[in-house]
Amino acid sequence: MAMAPDGSALAVGGTSAGDWAVRRITATADGAPTVTPVKALPPVPARIDQPVLGGGRLGYATTADANALPGLYEHDLAVTGAPTPGLRTLRHRLVEDAPQLTALGDGRTAYRSGQGVSSPNGDGGVRWTHTPSPLTSLVSASGRYAVVNAEDGKQYVTDFEDFNGSSEVLTRPRQTAAALWGSTLWKPAAATGSIDSYDLKTGRTTPAVNTGSGCVPSALQAVGRWLYWECATTKAGVFDLTAKKNIAAPLGGKLGDGFVVTRTADGRLRLTDLLQDGATADFSAPGVTVGNWAVDAYGGPVAYTDPEQRIHLKPTGIARQATTVVESEVDGTARASGNTPWNARFLLSRPVTRWTVAFTDNRGRTVATRTGTAREGAQIAPSWDGKDAKGDIVNGGRHTWTLSTDAGDGTGVRKTASGTLYLYGAKTPHRDYDGDGYGDVMTFTTGGTLHTHQLGTNGSDSRTQSGGWPTASTFVPYGDLTGDRCNDVLVRDATGALDRYDGSCAGAVKPAGPRTRIGTGYWQYNALTSPGDLTGDGRPDLIARHHTTSDVFLFAAKADGRLAAPVKIRSNWKAYTHLVGAGDLNGDGHGDLLARSAAGELFRYDGTAAGQFKERVLLFTKWGIGYKEIAGVGDVSGDGRPDLIVRDTAGGVFRNEGDGKGGFGARRALTTGWQGYKSLF
Repeated sequence: MAMAPDGSALAVGGTSAGDWAVRRITATADGAPTVTPVKALPPVPARIDQPVLGGGRLGYATTADANALPGLYEHDLAVTGAPTPGLRTLRHRLVEDAPQLTALGDGRTAYRSGQGVSSPNGDGGVRWTHTPSPLTSLVSASGRYAVVNAEDGKQYVTDFEDFNGSSEVLTRPRQTAAALWGSTLWKPAAATGSIDSYDLKTGRTTPAVNTGSGCVPSALQAVGRWLYWECATTKAGVFDLTAKKNIAAPLGGKLGDGFVVTRTADGRLRLTDLLQDGATADFSAPGVTVGNWAVDAYGGPVAYTDPEQRIHLKPTGIARQATTVVESEVDGTARASGNTPWNARFLLSRPVTRWTVAFTDNRGRTVATRTGTAREGAQIAPSWDGKDAKGDIVNGGRHTWTLSTDAGDGTGVRKTASGTLYLYGAKTPHRDYDGDGYGDVMTFTTGGTLHTHQLGTNGSDSRTQSGGWPTASTFVPYGDLTGDRCNDVLVRDATGALDRYDGSCAGAVKPAGPRTRIGTGYWQYNALTSPGDLTGDGRPDLIARHHTTSDVFLFAAKADGRLAAPVKIRSNWKAYTHLVGAGDLNGDGHGDLLARSAAGELFRYDGTAAGQFKERVLLFTKWGIGYKEIAGVGDVSGDGRPDLIVRDTAGGVFRNEGDGKGGFGARRALTTGWQGYKSLF
């Protein structure tokens, strides 16, 4: 502002960068100031401070909107082709001077803020990490973690996702060079010139790598296989963790995926190609004096500003590494019957154009897929509600998920990660009565108490029980007849009446629990068992053998939870001492039956979708001598394949693991002392 000869004041300014002018300020008759333009001036470019790039998202601080506080603005960039910026978004107002903007790769930007680090979220909120002492610098940040130096001389690693009060993950007594790549913290090792890594989740430290520098690094950066190090102002290099060699690099560089970018004293950017053993070339536009600049460590381009405060975005043209998972949080369980889906979060090494998660059951069959393009930076967050493409809930139990991604660069779809989960509250697996995905063994005492047992592979026994049953009761473990996704139990009383007791997925059914009379006259059958679905309608069916003729009958399940009239499917099966409904043993989707002869031969009858069995297949000879009971209890070992449980006359309990192809392995002892049970089934 200046005083004019006429006593008015002259000032330069305007309501926006496009309204810039010399303006005269005078007073009206009543003393009020009035402003009139004197001379229009060219628009003044707003200063772009601290550009950052991470996972295809550009951020920077600027006062372009004439607000007194600078704003943190962001643009999403095109993943393929030219890195064209999308619409500008105001993420947050910055109240700190020189806040050290740092891209996290997951769509967020972190910055130093008093006694912690702040990171605005897309929902308008701000995540904040706290340290015991005010910060002096933000050393490194990646995904959910940040490394900071504080005034107390210590170095802290903090976690944006820690909501339990203290966000400190690690406190280091000395401030050293440090670099984060996801949950991996790289730092100087004990030996001079060496670097090791510490996993913030597992607490494991890797063996040190010798960079050959002969000095203790003063600065570190990490991007996948690449480790950039500097030793004060003397020398720098990049250690290739894959090729296990060091590559010379300029001082003051910023590390990307396969390259280092530096700024020369006269304002030019130089690119060092790590895949070409450190070959260096000019990178920025000729004749442009570069101001601020940034590198996208997560597979993106380089950004720099010119004197007119324009932002230039330029790809390096260097081949990037295949997409990998940098850091993740993945649920190990999900519940289809409640509002507890499977959720996952994957911070990838680069943004992708499309991702797919395939879910396979314990037989390797794909039961559902989830595909999407949504991302935040290089982070994706798939979810699964336990349903298939038709919206039907799939079978519960153990499932495998496989993440595949397409980077959109012509390399195609790549398998990126995989893992397992247990789905609860879904269609209950064969013989699962407590909803945990494992098959259960049932026993009955002479005193009228029914138990369901989950037998661990180490012999552990987790059980539920219900007393007060008539001691003449005969129990038939069954599948879900009512459609509530909990397995039911059929109980025959002393008169031959058959009742359905509705399961609750909470263990043993109770005498006073919900029940429905579904038939009478079942006293005439000396074997009752359910192999699963034999008719192809998805409902479990009943097999019964007549006690005089030894003919075998099918009682098909009906939609109302009852049983249809019997249909004879086999004649004169008196040679068999045991008939065991075993579930789907061979993975064809139909229930199967096991039959043991008095001579110790064990046969498998494969079920069909037509209410019949195929011809028998011999599994064992001289098998089961001394066995009192044989039960097909579903998957008790956790491998997704139906198993057998047997009890011998001495009370020993054994497991034969199913192989998923219709056969079984050798028996393994589980426990002893079960001779007190009246029956096992």
